[in-house]
Amino acid sequence: MRKSDFLISVGRRIAKARMDKKYSQATLAEKAKISVSHLSNIERGRKSLCAEILLRIAEALQVSADGILFTDIPKVHKEVESQIDVNLNNCTAREKEFVLKIIKDLGAFITAIKTEI
Repeated sequence: MRKSDFLISVGRRIAKARMDKKYSQATLAEKAKISVSHLSNIERGRKSLCAEILLRIAEALQVSADGILFTDIPKVHKEVESQIDVNLNNCTAREKEFVLKIIKDLGAFITAIKTEI
């Protein structure tokens, strides 16, 4: 895939996610702390974006950065991610950090069990 084709694809996914949220370009640009013209150029594939801006856009849209970059993420992954988002929506940052620690500990436990088998 050529770089220009990749940028156009990424831009289209950003625009679709923005429209799914019913955000105007101005709203998303403000949330991502970039100019409207810069966002417009990104959405049209005319400008590349650095990791920092990608992450700010993904965070503002409440989507994963990998979902913006790639189209072949399994649907199951998106469903799990969606359920996690729904269940953590009303949690404070501290509560989310606690949940993350539990998930990490559980992952380590599962790995240990697999090693023993």
